[in-house]
Amino acid sequence: MKALKILLHKLDANSAILDPQALQEVKISTSGRFGGVGMLVGSKDGKYVVIACFEGSPAYRAGLRAGDSVIQIDGEPLNRLTLHEVLAKVRGRVGSRMTLVVRPRGGTAEREIVLRRGVIRIPPVRYLVLDGGVGYLRIVSFQQNTAAEVARALRRMFQSDRMPLKGLIVDLRDNPGGLFEQGIAVADVFLSSEPITTVRGRHASLNREYAASPKATLLRVPTVVLINHGTASAAEILVGALQGKPGVWVMGERSFGKASVQGIYAVRKGIALRLTTGYYFTADGRNIDGAGIEPDIALEQVPESDAALKPQPVSKSDLEKDREVKGALEYLVADRSPARPTFQTYY
Repeated sequence: MKALKILLHKLDANSAILDPQALQEVKISTSGRFGGVGMLVGSKDGKYVVIACFEGSPAYRAGLRAGDSVIQIDGEPLNRLTLHEVLAKVRGRVGSRMTLVVRPRGGTAEREIVLRRGVIRIPPVRYLVLDGGVGYLRIVSFQQNTAAEVARALRRMFQSDRMPLKGLIVDLRDNPGGLFEQGIAVADVFLSSEPITTVRGRHASLNREYAASPKATLLRVPTVVLINHGTASAAEILVGALQGKPGVWVMGERSFGKASVQGIYAVRKGIALRLTTGYYFTADGRNIDGAGIEPDIALEQVPESDAALKPQPVSKSDLEKDREVKGALEYLVADRSPARPTFQTYY
């Protein structure tokens, strides 16, 4: 097994052996469902801090909020555990109980909370219409139903009886990607009869071009696509398909630059191989692997210390504090556009 790991690593950085735990993580990331308490936790200054709680989850109902520190789980201090070990302690059988010791944000008094694990669904899409008639669409990840959720969200925003939609913000920040097919399907929601991406495989038989189906396009309002260094893989397929289209501006930081496509092949029960089968190129032919996508409108990076506690935008009050969203609104409401794109259009 060790020799195989070495051989796979020599192939490329994304090829690997998947053990049962890794296969379970793949299943969770593609289905968006797992047994847990519904809180997103990150490491900050040597502590494990709640970044956000899914509304309606056991953690949310118990009063946990962004900035609270988790000190212990089931009597075990977390200061000696890795983030992966903490994750393993939080997830578990639906209906089972776990006991947390929590310190509220800005406070010193600790309290004990008993939570019962439930079925947690990670919503792949969040949306709302902001004041002024600008739609906000956040795509969190590319799961099995992401394209259907995106189409439904857009229909509801465009058909809103409040006011006609005058602009759209598509937020892909910290979207790690997910299912390649869903990246294609989401791009197809926006485009009509236009190229989406080209895949070139290790063998010519794997080469393929993807294009949107012929239909009415949804890109009928000025659109800003927000990206950062955490925008990767299937999310970059969507960015590459939309960038350069009339009335579309990509704003933020350079994306991650993962343009490889992997397939998972079972070896035996509980063991599989993840192998790179090809690389994709953007709709206009760019090779972004390792280089990422440069935005049309660059924004300075948010300091890591601030980003670690940045809540997932789910309400107007959250978005009003979001520097990148406010920057996008400036371009949409004021009808500003860059004098020239920062990327080349010929390759």
